[in-house]
Amino acid sequence: MIALSKAGLGGNRQRITSLLMIAVLTLLGLSGCEILGDIFQAGVWVGVILVVGVIALIVWLVSRVKS
Repeated sequence: MIALSKAGLGGNRQRITSLLMIAVLTLLGLSGCEILGDIFQAGVWVGVILVVGVIALIVWLVSRVKS
């Protein structure tokens, strides 16, 4: 930033700072979306395992009642 003010671009300093802040916030937001995607993907697998477990439990209970 010191080089920018020496080059006579001191007036644009706030604009450049704003653009850098927007870029950093955008990058942080994108990594947050990736984390959320991973969490939801893990949640799907937990859901699948739970559904298979419940179906197996129901089948086991029905077979116990019939015999």
